[in-house]
Amino acid sequence: MKKIKPLKEYSTEASKKVYKHIYADVERFMQMKMKLRDISTLVYYNIKDELKGRSILDIGCGYGRFCLMAAQSAERVVGVDMTAQAIEVAKILQKALNDDKVEFILSEANDINLKEVFDYIYLGGILEHIIDPDSIMKTIDRLLCKGGKLLMDCPAEFNFRGIISTAFWKLFNFPMTLTDVRVVTLSFIEELAKKHEYELIKVSGYGYSRGWSEMAYKDLEHRMSQVLKDVNDKIQMVDVDKKSFDSWVLEITNHYSKLLDDWKQREILKPIPVREEVIFNEDVLRDNNMPVKVVKEFFGQDIMTEPYYSDVYPYNTIGSVGIYILRKK
Repeated sequence: MKKIKPLKEYSTEASKKVYKHIYADVERFMQMKMKLRDISTLVYYNIKDELKGRSILDIGCGYGRFCLMAAQSAERVVGVDMTAQAIEVAKILQKALNDDKVEFILSEANDINLKEVFDYIYLGGILEHIIDPDSIMKTIDRLLCKGGKLLMDCPAEFNFRGIISTAFWKLFNFPMTLTDVRVVTLSFIEELAKKHEYELIKVSGYGYSRGWSEMAYKDLEHRMSQVLKDVNDKIQMVDVDKKSFDSWVLEITNHYSKLLDDWKQREILKPIPVREEVIFNEDVLRDNNMPVKVVKEFFGQDIMTEPYYSDVYPYNTIGSVGIYILRKK
């Protein structure tokens, strides 16, 4: 598979083209997302005990990982995505689970043609890509019942890895991500909630290893290599010392790893709760050319790479992912 080029223009059609390429290679996508696969576990944990007899809509569902997890507790689950390849894979995975509680729909977010309202709506890694957040909030308001909960997770950049990455993006307009159009911060969420009459009731942080430890180094080392290739024609007159940069980042992350040890010891960081395992019919996966081992690993729980989260302010704002729960007034 060819290297996927980051967006040069921000539009729905341009995003569609990128995600068409991303979702076309199932194994590559799952392996790419493996390091942060417990975001959905933590979101699910926050509402698991409330879901019995309830309905939930997942906008931007991808391969349906959260949908199939939520169906273990919810009465009805609907997953929507704008990418046909993603919906096709989600339906295969649903078949392999023999789960009739979930419906997958191909649609853009603002064109969702559903008359019902839901108890919960989930935006997983979506808001940072949305060009017009007010527009999608109007869609959510139409589809979410009064008193219903809006669940969102987004990359959070108030950590060591994020500050360096975002600095290059903001200062030089380097393409540090494929399709992000904004950095989602707590203040951004608070302003969005106030504007659309939602109450922000909980904030959790996730991805502390990726934000502060050796994983931060590995991410930046790889990310900068790719970015420098993308901007090579623009920086030919600049003396770039990538080796020195990598060495400096490694030294810092080795130092900051001690922060994580301290936060764990003081129970600022807590272990993500264990959830039920998702059991697939492997014959169905094989019959549909799905990479069985990778699918099982992708849907499994990560208890080693990123096992911690935080609800303690301000530490809950400095992971590499922010999880926000809002209630519709």
